[in-house]
Amino acid sequence: LMFLKKITRGVFKPRSFQCMCCTHDAQVKLGRKLQKKPWAHSASRVHIADEQVAEMLAKTITKDIRNDSIIFEANPGPGILTKALLENGAQRLRIFVPKESDYVLDLKKIETEYSNLEICYANILDIHRIWTRDAIQGTSVLPTLFENIEVKNWEEEPVIKLIAPLSPLTGYGFLRNLFKQVAHSTGIFTCGRMEVFPFINDYEYLQMTSNPKCKDYWIYKKCTVLYHSFFEIQHLHTFSWQIFAPEVITTHKTIRRGDPKVCHLVKLTPRKDLHSKYDPSILPAFIFFVTQATMKQSNYVIAFFEKLMPGCGPKLIKLGIPLFAKFGELEPDSYLQLFAEISEWDEFKESGFFATMSGREYEEIS
Repeated sequence: LMFLKKITRGVFKPRSFQCMCCTHDAQVKLGRKLQKKPWAHSASRVHIADEQVAEMLAKTITKDIRNDSIIFEANPGPGILTKALLENGAQRLRIFVPKESDYVLDLKKIETEYSNLEICYANILDIHRIWTRDAIQGTSVLPTLFENIEVKNWEEEPVIKLIAPLSPLTGYGFLRNLFKQVAHSTGIFTCGRMEVFPFINDYEYLQMTSNPKCKDYWIYKKCTVLYHSFFEIQHLHTFSWQIFAPEVITTHKTIRRGDPKVCHLVKLTPRKDLHSKYDPSILPAFIFFVTQATMKQSNYVIAFFEKLMPGCGPKLIKLGIPLFAKFGELEPDSYLQLFAEISEWDEFKESGFFATMSGREYEEIS
């Protein structure tokens, strides 16, 4: 099953005989690269610094707030948005502050003024690392982030709203890990569904809202399929990156693929029927399937599955898959429907699909 490729990252290992002069030369070259790439100095954590924008955001997020709702705010900075949320009727507000933040004293002062404000000394935007560390080291940091919050069934309405100011550098990792957290009902979805309000760059938004019929066909990617399969997407506002502090540098090539001057505030809500319509145990394997299927948009659907399950073509045609249909021509929502149907076939369960997954991924879906 060589056609199912395993994605790996190359790791550079310095030579053991590398002398100090070579190390110095490497450092000089790195310094020159950083001078050529000012985005490398861009802040990894940003916060809302515009008071008018903070007031607008607070009204948007609290307009449909319920009595049992709680708002999570990541990277509050000096508390400009924090104050606006409290003054606009936030019932409970929990802010996540890294211990090394320069604004701890400012936020403690606000905490003394509002009894419904809680400070948690952690970076919730790194929750995928916290989750992994807990699993490997046997720690229990993740539950402390959701202390005194009732666990809800997946079909119940979300009670948590997460405001996530993402810099162009950190946004990619946080957003891509949302898919795995939904699939396993963990991470920020430990207590059930959560409404996520991330600030994203324009290129990420184009991928999020793309479809097979869009003129920029190359934007239609794996993440497009997973966003549509797992989330309901609502666009709320478009802003300039200037609303953030520290300054956000937008010269990175990925950001420049879209409009580098703007960012978008969107609302991501996990689909309510995700667990009732589909077997939750297939969702981790579905992510792996989409990764393989979308490596080339020109991959033929039936040919792909024939390599896994010889002779399955007629059954796929009965499902409505045209003989020469390509994965790049399928609508995003149809991927999960197709995979849910095929995963029930005995020949698929006996195929080598699961064997191609890494040992860790296989254990998680077993």
